[in-house]
Amino acid sequence: MKITTFILTLITTAILFSCAVQKSPLGGKKDEIPPQLDSLKSTPNYITNFDLKKVILKFDEFIQLKNAFEQVVYSPPMANKPEIVQRGKKLTLKFAKEDTLKPNTTYTINFGEAIVDLNESNPIPNFRYVFSTGDIIDSLEISGMVVDDITQKPAEDVLVMLYDNLEDSIIYKEQPYYFAKTNKAGKFRIQNLRADTFKVFVLNDGNLNLKYDYGEAMGFLDTFIYVNDTSSINLSLNIFEPEIEQELVDSDFQPFRAKFEFSNPPENEEITTARDSIWWHREINKDSVILWHDNTIPNDTFFVMEDTIVYKRRVSRTEFEPLKIKRSNINRNGGIPPSKGIELEFAFAISNIDTNQFELSDTLVRSISSITKDSLNPRKIYIDYDFKFGDTMALSVFPGGLSFVNGVQNDTITELIIPESTEKYGKIFLSVDSLNAENQYVIQLLDKETEVLKRIITASESAEFIFTLLPPKKYSVRITLDQNRNGKWDPGSYERKTQSEKWQIVELEALRENWELEAKVEWK
Repeated sequence: MKITTFILTLITTAILFSCAVQKSPLGGKKDEIPPQLDSLKSTPNYITNFDLKKVILKFDEFIQLKNAFEQVVYSPPMANKPEIVQRGKKLTLKFAKEDTLKPNTTYTINFGEAIVDLNESNPIPNFRYVFSTGDIIDSLEISGMVVDDITQKPAEDVLVMLYDNLEDSIIYKEQPYYFAKTNKAGKFRIQNLRADTFKVFVLNDGNLNLKYDYGEAMGFLDTFIYVNDTSSINLSLNIFEPEIEQELVDSDFQPFRAKFEFSNPPENEEITTARDSIWWHREINKDSVILWHDNTIPNDTFFVMEDTIVYKRRVSRTEFEPLKIKRSNINRNGGIPPSKGIELEFAFAISNIDTNQFELSDTLVRSISSITKDSLNPRKIYIDYDFKFGDTMALSVFPGGLSFVNGVQNDTITELIIPESTEKYGKIFLSVDSLNAENQYVIQLLDKETEVLKRIITASESAEFIFTLLPPKKYSVRITLDQNRNGKWDPGSYERKTQSEKWQIVELEALRENWELEAKVEWK
């Protein structure tokens, strides 16, 4: 009896051990092979006269779906997309009971990288299921690449769309007949097309409705394309942020200051008040207009932009302490660039300058050439003096030297001034060739943060420039073909059928101290 019990125990243990989950030995090679379709156990691909309500796709290992909503693309778009059900190794596509598929049409369901294995998430790249509701599978294709006009880098996850309706307004009203999504390299491929003529449109579809909506990034081909069995089409496309209508986005009222933020950089927007008021100055800062005033505006004042009331708000009154320097071109040790004056910027607009309260001195009091307020920034002043290397001076601004719009005057300001040697700076000799004298170009010198340091407009076959007293660091040159001669880069316009203005950027060799860099740039 004991022997029988012992044997039964051994058998039970063996059965349980054989049923245990088998795992790969620790330290084994990582699985990098994506799942493979088991075609013998799956619904056949490339079916013609398709009328199935269910498609089963069986794989050789356990799978999962990742980001299916973003990754899976149906082309042409389907009125009722099939329901995708994943369980174990199987993927099931359940089609709607009512038949909404177009007759004699080849459909492609591209899963992108949505199908991955369970353990390592290895994706099946661009797995496609193709079927036709007619007698044949369309087999034509186009391919290409999309580049962002702003960054000049490949545009990822944007749609390239084909329309068989060639009307201009079709992009607003209907979904495309065919479309595909670009990969990380900005490349796309639209397969299984029929022979036809198509309009090509590029879209960053923010709301995923497969139609162009106001403000979305777009691109388009200037001409229609004809796809046939003898054509090999590879397209170079661009995408850009279109200019949107100027709108007031926000407004903020502080004592002595009103700030209006716009959807685009302001140029000629006129803002006035519905009541008489004294405005000290209008300051443009990126996408904003700042209006400095003397705080005598009556409460509940209306502000008007181009005959439209844009804001109404009570303006409070606040007392302020004397203001200090917010920003200057003087470094921590008192150093300033050679042969340049002093720049001082404050938090509030300056209403008056009393030059008698400014003093430059070493052992003697020096005469200051001039003190002026910046024409664009009412918070900044320039103190003009021809500083020489080796000089050590003190700048003093005594109380009352500066009066601000809030009625406050400065306390005593003292700054040590030590002009730096020109040997700490460098010089760039720039020559630009291969231009067209019939065109206008905007040439800009940029630093590594892409801040524009110098800007020059030219209309000649070649041009030469000298940039002096530049701090040692990396610089680049940006050249823009200014087709409409407005002095700036402009994006394309679908309505006007114009592409974005061409531009190129060239990185220069790093500039060193006391160095003259010769740079030759060719427009391409």
